[in-house]
Amino acid sequence: MQAKTITVEALGSGVARDIQLAPSATAAEVLKQVGMDPQTSSLELNDPKRLVGPDETLFPMVETGQKLFASPRMRVGSEQSE
Repeated sequence: MQAKTITVEALGSGVARDIQLAPSATAAEVLKQVGMDPQTSSLELNDPKRLVGPDETLFPMVETGQKLFASPRMRVGSEQSE
């Protein structure tokens, strides 16, 4: 299988990078390639809109030329300290 070329844009920055996606590449590996920490960031497919887990293999989910979005993970709820 040949690699696919996808574009990953960091949300809010307007900065996008083309990535050569190997058949075994995970979302975590792609996040690292664009300088983001997979522990605190996530990838989103635009069509259909879906967050991709860090250990998921992207190859079967995307087409060549597709754009994905990288963003920091949002915290839900509030933290209280005593």
